[in-house]
Amino acid sequence: MLIALLALLLALGAGASPAASSGKPQPRADQISLLQQLGVRSVNGIVVDSALTYEQAIGDDAVVPPEERAIHNTMRPYLRVVPVVYWGLSTDGKPDNRIHVGQIVVHEALVTNTIQVFVRAFQLRFPIHSVIPESVFGYDDQRSMAADNSSNYRPESLSEHARGSAWDLNPAQNPFDLSAYNGTPAQPAGAVYNPSVPGTITMEGDLRRYAGSLNLEWGGNWGNPNADPPIDYFRTGYFDYQHFQLNTNRYDAFNATLPACMQDWTC
Repeated sequence: MLIALLALLLALGAGASPAASSGKPQPRADQISLLQQLGVRSVNGIVVDSALTYEQAIGDDAVVPPEERAIHNTMRPYLRVVPVVYWGLSTDGKPDNRIHVGQIVVHEALVTNTIQVFVRAFQLRFPIHSVIPESVFGYDDQRSMAADNSSNYRPESLSEHARGSAWDLNPAQNPFDLSAYNGTPAQPAGAVYNPSVPGTITMEGDLRRYAGSLNLEWGGNWGNPNADPPIDYFRTGYFDYQHFQLNTNRYDAFNATLPACMQDWTC
């Protein structure tokens, strides 16, 4: 099923027309196709978290901070808007047992991996709060994290997110935590990593293990001196629990496909 699903989604245009409006957000045609491929036969009761056009999802200078526009304009031709389906996670941190549809912006070379990870999360019923392009938040990651929003691309200097090659999932359950590294409070504010709560990524969890099989490295393992497999960014006490990115087995080949100024961060 997954192979057929990938083939279908890769053939879909990123600018497919939205479904007819009924006064509330409706799934787009590409989201409906994905639902059908996953065995969901009706859109009744589906929660639409994001159903933007390509232009809205990518954003323009009106939503991109001035200091990030050079990176953004360089990366625009490489970005794709990918429909995703997931089981929801309510604001009180409990699974809502409803199917949601959203969108995520990624580098074109990583569309397949993105579909694979979210399909696997859906199959595992791993709950996700929302998946909305960061353009909606003015490319302000603090706002996106505060909303417990999962995302990939944002034009942030010296970040794999700027290359569209890093995924953040459920920040409220999987914070960026440097407290044991340099005393910085975890982000988003008030977030605490608790492996026992729904929507949390763990080293031995099925979703992390599946991502690892795709050569995606988990930032929640960066602060672990006994990490296995070996990791690229080890610093004692440095944990980015929400974060996945390409590991060293894939990084160099991917980096070589980027514009020169994104390879050396001079954009």
